[in-house]
Amino acid sequence: MHERQGTCLSDVQVAIGAYGEIIRWIGDMDAPTRRFFEGILAIEEGHVDDMFMLLKSN
Repeated sequence: MHERQGTCLSDVQVAIGAYGEIIRWIGDMDAPTRRFFEGILAIEEGHVDDMFMLLKSN
């Protein structure tokens, strides 16, 4: 189970990097779209926090 959680954590970290790249690419060209991806990024960052808590508790 611990290995599976580590894999999920890695997947979320990859997603965070990808969303960060998208946000940087969009820049100021399209503020509503950038805010949309910033919201998704915030959710993904929350998932990392959740995964760290799970890994610490096991």
